[in-house]
Amino acid sequence: ARVSIHKIENPYLVKADVLVYPANNMLNVDDVLLNRFSRGTIQAECEQIPKPIKMGHVYITSNGGENSQVKPKHIYHAVVAGESRLVNEEDIRSSMRKSLHLAESNNAGNIVILPCDCGTHDIEDTARVQLSSILTYFKSKKDSNIKNIFIVMEDEESYQTFEEYYNRIF
Repeated sequence: ARVSIHKIENPYLVKADVLVYPANNMLNVDDVLLNRFSRGTIQAECEQIPKPIKMGHVYITSNGGENSQVKPKHIYHAVVAGESRLVNEEDIRSSMRKSLHLAESNNAGNIVILPCDCGTHDIEDTARVQLSSILTYFKSKKDSNIKNIFIVMEDEESYQTFEEYYNRIF
């Protein structure tokens, strides 16, 4: 698999099989853009998932259906934060591993991943944990059918940090 880092304005317009979206344990889609592009459908699907939601787990929804502008076919809600939005590194590691495993078992070729910092976790720790989790997964899974992983973000600081850690880890 090819892993690449990108600074883009709208991660929801990237065509892919899967979008890994950092979520809290309430499965609140708190990104206004994602809610608007899916016309609230993704949030409605999240509300149907039986509670309690487990930290470090991944819950799958559609992209919002035919009326949605969200390009990835499925959203993998990686639960990395509690209600307070505080993020735990072990939950990032666990949800990244589970997301890649689920993508593999669902024959996803292209995956878009957002930084799992939820706006509260140190972006350097986030980059280190996410990238090392990806590398570890592919070291253990030599015959993966995942072709591309696009790690995408909107801000320059996150982009520079992920780029730096990418060069260290890969």
